[in-house]
Amino acid sequence: MTPNRDEIRRSMLQILYAKMKGAPEDPWLKRETMYGILGVDESVVVENVTYLGGEELLEVDGDPWETVKLSQKGLIVLDARMTSYCPHL
Repeated sequence: MTPNRDEIRRSMLQILYAKMKGAPEDPWLKRETMYGILGVDESVVVENVTYLGGEELLEVDGDPWETVKLSQKGLIVLDARMTSYCPHL
């Protein structure tokens, strides 16, 4: 079963949130690591990172991007989601 766009975006945010909380001194995740974890091809990851970056939930480094992390806004949104009774904020 292929995950849909919302599932991929949700998974990306969860992965980056766990990375930031687990290693706040190095919150960046490489492009190859992201699509390896998600099990999707690179173009799917690029499309979704572009979208989430446009929503200001992610920060990217490089052009084209090589690494990605949650932005401050993304961290605030995910902290709220993790402490909410409604996980689909």
